[in-house]
Amino acid sequence: MKKLEQLYVHKQAVKLIGRFHYLDTSLVPLMLLHSLVKGILPLLPILFSAPMLNSFLKGNIREAIIYIGWLIGLEAILQIGETIIRNKFILHCKAVSREVESILYTHPLGLDYESMEDGSAMEEFTMALMSLQYRSNYATLVENYGMFLSNLFSFLMLIVLIVKLCIQLPHTSYYWLSVVASPIIFTMLILGGFILFLFSFQKLLLYTREEFQKNFEKQVEAEQMLQSCLKMSCDDELIKINHTFHGYELIRNIFNKSIQKVIVTYRRLVFLDIAGSSGKEIGNFFIGVLAYVLVGVKVLAKAITVGELIQYVQSIIQLNSMLSLIMTKHQDISECIRYFDKILLFLERKNKFETGSIPIEKRDDYKYELAFEHVSFKYPNSDTYILKDLTFHLNLHNKSALVGANGAGKTTLIKLLCRLYDPTEGKITLNGVDIKKYNYKEYLSLFSVVFQDFVMLDFPMEENVACRKDFDEEKVKECLYRAGLSNIENRFEEVEEDKSGNKFSGGQKQKMAIARALYKDAPVVILDEPTAALDPISEFDIYQRLNDLIGEKTCLYISHRMSSCRFCDDIIVLDKGEIVERGSHEELLLHGSYYKKMWEAQAQYYS
Repeated sequence: MKKLEQLYVHKQAVKLIGRFHYLDTSLVPLMLLHSLVKGILPLLPILFSAPMLNSFLKGNIREAIIYIGWLIGLEAILQIGETIIRNKFILHCKAVSREVESILYTHPLGLDYESMEDGSAMEEFTMALMSLQYRSNYATLVENYGMFLSNLFSFLMLIVLIVKLCIQLPHTSYYWLSVVASPIIFTMLILGGFILFLFSFQKLLLYTREEFQKNFEKQVEAEQMLQSCLKMSCDDELIKINHTFHGYELIRNIFNKSIQKVIVTYRRLVFLDIAGSSGKEIGNFFIGVLAYVLVGVKVLAKAITVGELIQYVQSIIQLNSMLSLIMTKHQDISECIRYFDKILLFLERKNKFETGSIPIEKRDDYKYELAFEHVSFKYPNSDTYILKDLTFHLNLHNKSALVGANGAGKTTLIKLLCRLYDPTEGKITLNGVDIKKYNYKEYLSLFSVVFQDFVMLDFPMEENVACRKDFDEEKVKECLYRAGLSNIENRFEEVEEDKSGNKFSGGQKQKMAIARALYKDAPVVILDEPTAALDPISEFDIYQRLNDLIGEKTCLYISHRMSSCRFCDDIIVLDKGEIVERGSHEELLLHGSYYKKMWEAQAQYYS
């Protein structure tokens, strides 16, 4: 079982490295070449040590100098080559790693709304970001695997030397020396020493890694809490709440607890690091003593020369070093994969929606007829229907209002219309065709939407309006003017706040959101509480100019202010997910009951 787990680690590592190979096809060859050169380097002094010492002991200085020259020359060439290859390898490695990070950061942008609104998706995304930030990235994985391969190559070459040492026959009359130096006994002693070291080192390594993992998770939890405290201390809206309700003492208490938790876990991590290093050094010392004793026995038994003493001692010490590095790198790779799996788990999350293939017909007359046919909907993991058996169509070129109490299903209906969700039952059609059959991106291009929870992007104002880098500046100004922001052009380069600390007001931001919808110039305009942050005069101005703003397009908007319904041709009244009334303002006041009741509840404020 253990062997299968070890093989799984390397199978996964190769699979992960290969997954992003297309980003830079030269990276894997560079890794292999660097591993080979780096693996040869530590062997050169060992290979040349015996012939050099034997030449000196025989008095052949000229031959010894030749060996030294070869060693220096080969080492210089390989060191220069290794440096050049390493720098190029690291450069390519980091470039690919940044691209992988970019894929992770932009992956949510390509997922549909339902996928990202799912709580498990956000949790996976958060864990992926934490893994990327703290414990794993593509560069770390590739570099660790490259080092693993170089250590493995050195290890295999050293095995050849150790085998050569073990089979050397003794030439001594001393019985105990000939027994200890015999190939079978000598091999058993060498193996016994290494097995004892490996067993102890592996136990220590596994213990420290498991403890490190536990403490790392505690540290991440504490640092997440610290980040929350920092947000609560810096966010404008939260600062107002803290001042008003004296929340600083609560935040300070959480902050201090988080700091203490970080300190405790950090101390534990340092202790584990020291324990692991100390155990490794003790093991290295034991193997070093064993190497000198056993190789010394071979020399005394006249199985090898004195000149070969250093070569074989260094071979055993280096073999032990390579073994510990191989085990360490194996654990590093295993840990990288464990955390990288969290990244892949999110990257492999697919869209829940299937895009169709039918393109959207481009029409200058804006004749896009949308209809709901027996549509019912309940949110994922819920048994409660928000909308029930809705059948209606939106009148072309009309300004329609969607009204109802909180929780009636108005915003949910908009989400379905924009295909942020698909109906649980029934279907929505565009010009008689199920919207699922249309190309998803092209279908979304039909809508200009001002959502109730509109936000400003962290870009300059003109990019906020255009939602793109390349934009028509004159068109941006025109849309701002039409949305009632003609006096704001001198603040084009601002994002949220200028250098003097002046900020856009809530009303200005909402007008910019309206300007954004106007700039897109889509055939269907949807306004979800488009004037909630505006003062009464600005709101009246917007609705007075609604016909000019929308033109011949189809418009659907939601509002809790019943006075705004007077500007609409058609009013759809929702109650508990069902359409209970529909008609013009005058018709509903004359014949309706639910709408009339809502109107009269607010009418006293319009007098």
